[in-house]
Amino acid sequence: MIGEGRTFCVSSPDGYVSAKREPGSEVDVADPSWGTVYQNGEIVVIGSVYLHEGEYWGNTPEGHGRDGIRPTGWIPMSNLLLMYTNTDFEKEHGGEFYSSYSAAYGKALSAEKLVVWQWPGSDRPKRIMDNSAKIVPPARYFFKDSIGREWAYITVEYVIPSYSYFGPLRTSLIGWVCLSDPENPNLPALFPAPAPIKWSLGLIPEWSPAEVPLYFSGDAAYNIPDGFVGTAINAVDVSGGAGGGKEPYSFAKIGVWPSWLSISAEGVISGVRPAMAQTATSIGIMLTDSTGTFRSIYINVGAVVVTDYSIATSNVTTPTPSSADNSAEPGDDGGGFNLLWLLVGGGALVALCLILVFWRKH
Repeated sequence: MIGEGRTFCVSSPDGYVSAKREPGSEVDVADPSWGTVYQNGEIVVIGSVYLHEGEYWGNTPEGHGRDGIRPTGWIPMSNLLLMYTNTDFEKEHGGEFYSSYSAAYGKALSAEKLVVWQWPGSDRPKRIMDNSAKIVPPARYFFKDSIGREWAYITVEYVIPSYSYFGPLRTSLIGWVCLSDPENPNLPALFPAPAPIKWSLGLIPEWSPAEVPLYFSGDAAYNIPDGFVGTAINAVDVSGGAGGGKEPYSFAKIGVWPSWLSISAEGVISGVRPAMAQTATSIGIMLTDSTGTFRSIYINVGAVVVTDYSIATSNVTTPTPSSADNSAEPGDDGGGFNLLWLLVGGGALVALCLILVFWRKH
């Protein structure tokens, strides 16, 4: 026997393959209704490989399959294609892994759900977990992709509710979680899986890089903050969020924008705020590549506010002394005189009220 422990997909001329009791046997492990038939495209993990009369056979470990509990069996390796997995990603990018933690790790620990990926930037999630799934510290290592998203390679515990007649099964899996966005199953695929390849003994896979699908990622840095009337915004270049597909790219507006904002074909937003106040809004931006494929994002545009205090007070006039006040000394605003009369007048009014009360009683 030869150890393998790799992931394959079924590719048989018949459209399916049946697991046999032993290498070279014509006897199925069990009736097909028990889950020993693998359809083309279905994923199979091969635990070990055995050479029987010039043909290699792969052993499938017992597991929870598409149609029930699958017993261990043997499949001809000629009906399987080797798939790209995290093992291959580690060989290519292991030098970029690091072990230092960040605040984003805590965010993933408290997430309502977790999307576990086969490798960072994969084009397919490994599993989407509900809030019963828990990350088991510590993370094994971390990775930051080309658009700044942080990833952690972790162990996740979860429950399979109806695993068998004995009830639910608590188990675990190992995979990658995007710490920057742990609940999103639609992240851009920066490292899509290459096409599966034919297996051979001692094969050192040479993967042909897969074409990265077009993506357009939003960023809080693209949001335009509140600003004062008549001021120019700092130019915003959204092209940094674009990637994959076929260049060249072009950028355009989606829907109605404020009339004072514009975007160039290269993805630079500019403009001068108007002379009147405006409320905050949001705007859409479309990215199109040379094949006509498109993606879109939306960003926030802050309110336009009145800036200068002098503008707000330009219509307020300061009272000037009347001709009756010409007797005041220079620099004297008459404030002390007016206060004195207020006190005297107020005191006289109070005294008069007391006299009237006393007179009515007597």
